[in-house]
Amino acid sequence: MIAAGTGILPFIDLLDFLLKKQLYSSLKGRNQETSSIKPVQDYDAFFPGARFKLLCAFRTIDDFIGWEWIDKLAEISQKDGSKLFECSCYLSSGAKFKGINQLNKHFSTEFLG
Repeated sequence: MIAAGTGILPFIDLLDFLLKKQLYSSLKGRNQETSSIKPVQDYDAFFPGARFKLLCAFRTIDDFIGWEWIDKLAEISQKDGSKLFECSCYLSSGAKFKGINQLNKHFSTEFLG
């Protein structure tokens, strides 16, 4: 997925679902209760073996809609070792993330190559 500015909006629902899937898998892997994740369903049945990567760029952190839980999704995915989700982001104004890889320049043909 590649997004810049409001281009993140079409991905919001999918990213929300991936956060629920990651939380479900992490809790299930620790033999903990998963019923707090709504709607209650077997999230492991969706996208088995799939991996998602988000490349995004924004002017400021305020332009990055949902960054808090996208950062949490990337962080949990890294810590859990599931490799379900990875995110790399360029912010013109700079910011600090826990799970999101910060890029030091905009995307280019060489970067995507």
